[in-house]
Amino acid sequence: MSRDEKFLEIFSAYSSPLFYYVLKLTENEDTAKDIVQECFIRVWENIEKIDTASPVLPLLITYIKNLLRDEYRKNKNYKHLLAQVGEEMKDTASRPAAEDLLALKDREKQLDISLKQLSEKRKHIFSMVRLQGLSHKEVAASMNVSVADVKKQMRLSLQHLRKVMNMLFFTMF
Repeated sequence: MSRDEKFLEIFSAYSSPLFYYVLKLTENEDTAKDIVQECFIRVWENIEKIDTASPVLPLLITYIKNLLRDEYRKNKNYKHLLAQVGEEMKDTASRPAAEDLLALKDREKQLDISLKQLSEKRKHIFSMVRLQGLSHKEVAASMNVSVADVKKQMRLSLQHLRKVMNMLFFTMF
């Protein structure tokens, strides 16, 4: 059986049930689609190692559990960050101190330097997702690329930004 046939067999048998399973857990259709899509990307990447003679469902459930855990952590970290920023805003006076303004301007300058180093495509995708608040699906549709490509470009952009921001931070001290 060829690699393509093997993948199609697994996809045909499990994509719909997995989608409804994840939808029930997440209660969000876009999130469920993204997680199932990512699951099948992992299947494709490991298709040579998968034995279709034995049950494949436990492997798929493991992929789904890990992806759900990642999604939960991402959302939890994001909500925690928003709550933390909100608390910090409550604690500070209505007029920030001069040091805070300088630090903010410095971080903005660092971010600007980091963003300028990105390719035009990555810069555009980053801007649409982070600054305009569009979903990966919306960005993919508007740029005529796959959602997986948008996710990959975002991951690479964030890795680059972290690296440059850390380098700038550590060279300051």
